[in-house]
Amino acid sequence: MQKDTRPTKQKKKRAIQLTPFVFFLLLVLLLLLAILAFVPHEKIRSLMIGENSPTLSAQQPTLTPLSQMNNDSPEVIIVTATPAPEDGENIAGLFIYAKEDQENIHLYAYQPETMPETKITNGDWDDMHPALSPDGKKVAFTSNRNGFWDIYVLDLVRNRTNQITYDNFYDGAPNWSPDGQWIVYEHAVDNGTIELFLKPIDLSIDPIQLTLNKRFDVAPVWHPDAENRQIAYISNQDGKQDIWLLDINKAGEDRFQNLTKNREGSFNAVQWTPDGKGLSWCREDFGQTVEIFDIETNLITSIGTGCAHQWNQDGTQVALIDNKGNSFALHINQMSPTSYPIFTSQIGSTYHGFTWGLNRFSSGMIGFSESQKTSWELAMIQDQFEKEKSHELVHINDIQTPFNEFSQVIISSYNALRAEVIERAGWDALSMLGQDFIFLNEPFDLNEESSWYYTGRSFGLSQAYYDSKYILLAKEELHGEVFWRVYLKVSDENGSMGMPLRTSSFDVTARFEGNPRTYENGGAAPLQSISGYWIDLTSLAAQFGFERIPAGTEWQQYYPALNYEQFVYKNNYSWLEAILQLYSEEVLTVIR
Repeated sequence: MQKDTRPTKQKKKRAIQLTPFVFFLLLVLLLLLAILAFVPHEKIRSLMIGENSPTLSAQQPTLTPLSQMNNDSPEVIIVTATPAPEDGENIAGLFIYAKEDQENIHLYAYQPETMPETKITNGDWDDMHPALSPDGKKVAFTSNRNGFWDIYVLDLVRNRTNQITYDNFYDGAPNWSPDGQWIVYEHAVDNGTIELFLKPIDLSIDPIQLTLNKRFDVAPVWHPDAENRQIAYISNQDGKQDIWLLDINKAGEDRFQNLTKNREGSFNAVQWTPDGKGLSWCREDFGQTVEIFDIETNLITSIGTGCAHQWNQDGTQVALIDNKGNSFALHINQMSPTSYPIFTSQIGSTYHGFTWGLNRFSSGMIGFSESQKTSWELAMIQDQFEKEKSHELVHINDIQTPFNEFSQVIISSYNALRAEVIERAGWDALSMLGQDFIFLNEPFDLNEESSWYYTGRSFGLSQAYYDSKYILLAKEELHGEVFWRVYLKVSDENGSMGMPLRTSSFDVTARFEGNPRTYENGGAAPLQSISGYWIDLTSLAAQFGFERIPAGTEWQQYYPALNYEQFVYKNNYSWLEAILQLYSEEVLTVIR
């Protein structure tokens, strides 16, 4: 062996002597290895791929801006044309809101300048009521992903979700304390009435009950100053929907104060101004208006049309959600020196809460955005469906209706809606209807020449459901018109179906009780809170393309003009375009 190895060593020695440059490179390499031996593994990784780069698993897509792609690029999944933010990067002015996604509701992120609408939660469940933590790293929200409504916290940096409440009764509308250590939220007690509770984020103690009046106390928001310890919220404990203030530092009756008791209208969507010196809220009275209330001077200033709203950090801008009846729009108003709009964007046909602020957002949060279709894509699909289907009238054999006639274009949407109602409410509410198709030569009750019942694209709920208290109505006055939000009672009220009613209902039959005031107003809000669990049928129907229509101008005096029961599948068609799908212009002229 010695004889064999000696020539090899001599050969290497001669090579080094003959090539000084190789010897120099070898010394440099040995020096680098010695240095790297004392550098932590994670530091080496950050030097190689970037200090803020996220760890990519085999399941995560490679994110490549469109501008960097070419024909030689490896196969990638393009999530958005805008480069994704790095982990932990601040995104100022990021919106997180809840809206429908086919049959479910999920959370979406959106920044007007840097990030298109991006879906950040996904699954066969509903997520709503998002609330951003003070440091921007987490968002608390309501979800029924475990079969019951509970509070969850999504870590926006680590892309992890933790459950905060565990019970079979509704928990919702979370809001953070200024130090990020506590969550105040709604909790259903006594078969659906709602009270406010408090719980630490580390789950170290049991929840603390803050209100006890067996009415609904909802939508709590914490004062921005940690020393203040005041919580504003919505309550109907005085008989109408008002803004209340709860001071944890006080005891007894002094702890609670009704701020809008002596003002006309119904109040909703309360927020603190960023400096903590005032409150802003939505007043609903012949429309929806956002107002600012100065606590020191008691002065009230109107700042814009809308209801739900959020402030930016320094109070120079306010974002408002404007309910247009069958769709929702996001507006941003500049507040200095006066309030004026600077941005508008359409959200969709449903809305279930939003939050706005400075976020630390992870690029790993964008994994679901490829499944979301844009509104124009959905419109193209619906238009193609319209062209492929005949518009002739067809029967649905297993429902009870006056005529049992529908345009063929709505059959699949109606059946899908009906199946979803059965699943969510536990009973087949759409198996019996009060109205469907009406022949064009037959007069309608309101003598409306353009009633959508003539088109075969509309259905009306049975009055029997309202009379038997299986349907509740909430009045919404929007842009000079009255719309009704319809709630449907669920069959099993153990908390696994529906939600408690979080707003005041309106009893349209109170007009017949002999009170002149309720007669003139077309009804009244009940004095007692409504218990039980309900589904928002109006919101659910919108997910399948069925719109509500506004009440007639004479609804207060003429009961049939309420139009609460009617849902229409318009699909962007006018009444004339829809009616001409069934009748020729000649026939239409003769009959009318």
